[in-house]
Amino acid sequence: MHAPDWEHPIRDDPGFKPLIAPSLKTLCSNSLDWLTTMVYRKVTFPMLRTLYLEASGTSWPFLTDEFLNFVTAQPTLLEVNIPRTFSPFAYCMQLARGELSSPFTLQDLPGFSDVDPASIFRLSQLMMLGFAFTRASQKISDTDSDFVLPQKLTAFCLEPAPESILLLEDIENLGGIPFFADCTKLSVVLSNPDEDPFLDPDTFSPLILRKCFAKWKNLRYLRLGTILPNAFELPIQNGRSLDFKSYCKLQNDEDWEDEFRERCLHSGIECMDESCGMEVWAGVHEYDMAQYARAIASVCSALKVFEWSLYDNESDFEAVEWYPPCWKWDILRNPDGTVRMVSGHLTWKGHVNYPPDDRFTRYMF
Repeated sequence: MHAPDWEHPIRDDPGFKPLIAPSLKTLCSNSLDWLTTMVYRKVTFPMLRTLYLEASGTSWPFLTDEFLNFVTAQPTLLEVNIPRTFSPFAYCMQLARGELSSPFTLQDLPGFSDVDPASIFRLSQLMMLGFAFTRASQKISDTDSDFVLPQKLTAFCLEPAPESILLLEDIENLGGIPFFADCTKLSVVLSNPDEDPFLDPDTFSPLILRKCFAKWKNLRYLRLGTILPNAFELPIQNGRSLDFKSYCKLQNDEDWEDEFRERCLHSGIECMDESCGMEVWAGVHEYDMAQYARAIASVCSALKVFEWSLYDNESDFEAVEWYPPCWKWDILRNPDGTVRMVSGHLTWKGHVNYPPDDRFTRYMF
């Protein structure tokens, strides 16, 4: 979208009239070049519901107060999707709430003052590579047709910059803040496992995930990108699955190969040299991975789908072209809400059912 070639009138001119786009519901753009003109001309979108900003090329937008003013001026706007940006986490919160207070700090969010100071500091320093949110419209009364801010957050997606630190503990703390209480969808990437004691491959357990998501009571859909809970290397090279023979050669350890083949035999999995390495790997680890899905489902009583994007010690979190395998778990429940079973399906780049979109947009809603 390009800014129209409008002349800038003097706003004090009695003949100046704001422009109105009365029927536009979705606004998509690949830059912010239009924003200054929109704000200056006081363009309003009384029916706007969705805003999608996709940066073109290598220039990622740093969102400004001008953009915040534009979003806040559209109270009907319910979904904002910006998969490529470089902006502070506090700005994302301000944008989602529609806050115009300046300066805005995370402590302005109700309940945030009770969060651990170390977590507040990390979140205050957190920079985002991409984010998206949806919010539910609120009205003053059942008979009132006007929207009011701040609105309820119903879905939130965030991907931190590689140099930023976001821990599982921080996700746990966010779940206890009233602003996130109605959130039904959450997508988050934890790209600094070396900084997170909870993500130590030797100690990462289902109990840790159970504790960290216990406060997210209304989640129905969860996407989580983390390092694997063990030190096994994924049978993937250049983003695609290896055959079993190549996977064993990659390990360069005969004892490891003998042990892994024994586990395959015990699990009833065929591991011929030409077998797909990811299929063999999934068969060996399916039971253990299911325990993590069960752990989250047991505390998130509304959870229906848990998608786990898997990283290992060789994963390059900074590589835009990295396509992590995705293990999707469907949660089936008994009439009383307890978990009856979890059904998992692993896909990876090159797999017929792997999502066709890229790394960033696949974390959006």
